[in-house]
Amino acid sequence: APAESMLPRLSLEAVREDLDQRCEDQVSSRLLEEAEAQAGLDHRLPWAELLAVLVRSGISKQCVDLCRLAARPDFSVSLTELRCLWRGEDAQTGQAYAGLFKALARIRLAVSRDPAVLAQLEPAAVAGFLPRGDFMEALRSLPCALSLEERHQIASLFSPAGDVRRVCYPLFLHSVVPERFEEAVAMHSVKKADGRLEALETEWQSRLEEAKAESRRLHDQLHRQEVRSAEQAREIAILGAEGPSQAVRRLQGEVAMLESKVLEQQAIQSAAARKSEIALRAELDVKNHEVSTLKRALEARDSEVCRYEAELGAIIAELNVLREKPCS
Repeated sequence: APAESMLPRLSLEAVREDLDQRCEDQVSSRLLEEAEAQAGLDHRLPWAELLAVLVRSGISKQCVDLCRLAARPDFSVSLTELRCLWRGEDAQTGQAYAGLFKALARIRLAVSRDPAVLAQLEPAAVAGFLPRGDFMEALRSLPCALSLEERHQIASLFSPAGDVRRVCYPLFLHSVVPERFEEAVAMHSVKKADGRLEALETEWQSRLEEAKAESRRLHDQLHRQEVRSAEQAREIAILGAEGPSQAVRRLQGEVAMLESKVLEQQAIQSAAARKSEIALRAELDVKNHEVSTLKRALEARDSEVCRYEAELGAIIAELNVLREKPCS
């Protein structure tokens, strides 16, 4: 018979350890009560409902994420197993895995003799899940004479419940050679820290460039403000150096100059308006002449049409007369 996945049990044990560390027995009891309320008639709780119960109960995000990876949403767990795990009772599942534990012991012995046998899968030590085919091929290459059934059972043992296409390689490595797993995790942590440092350095460089650009913009703005302030200071100095009568005469001169400019602009605009009016009137006269010419032509056409109608009426009358003569 194929082995059942260990991931749901391990994730539920992690939830129990989280509750024990926080000494929250009441939360554990409330979890069991809510799980019993959400269970179906077969006394099994769907894994998706279990995740919702854990989220509502305030379980740590790390445990919830572990449970989310441990099984598919359509997987279900029995209430009896939940009670055994969360109340610390012995579920007595060791008998079911006795043969597999012997196979794992042979793998552990082979790895201890030649640590390089798992080198091809080392990059996946902390990366997460492996395709089942790659994992089976790696097991077949181990020098410990694993049968096809044992390889399938080991792959099923470390696969998420309800999803046999993937295998949790970090859990397998932790079960076989825990020290190698810790080294891989440490190396991954160092690489991750280096990656974070590189990301922080890149972000710092980009922010530095943005700060430099902002500094240049503010420097240019400050320079323009200083030039404007210097001009205003010169004007104030000129006003302070002049006497009241001189300032008044100077301002009167400036006002007169502005008035002359305004009058000049008004004269230019008035001349342009007159030119436009003359041009428009001439164009209007031309259009009126064209309209009158067209009216006369239309009247001539109308008179011709009337004459043609009269001639047509006379012709029709003659035809009627000619048509009546043979009959008489």
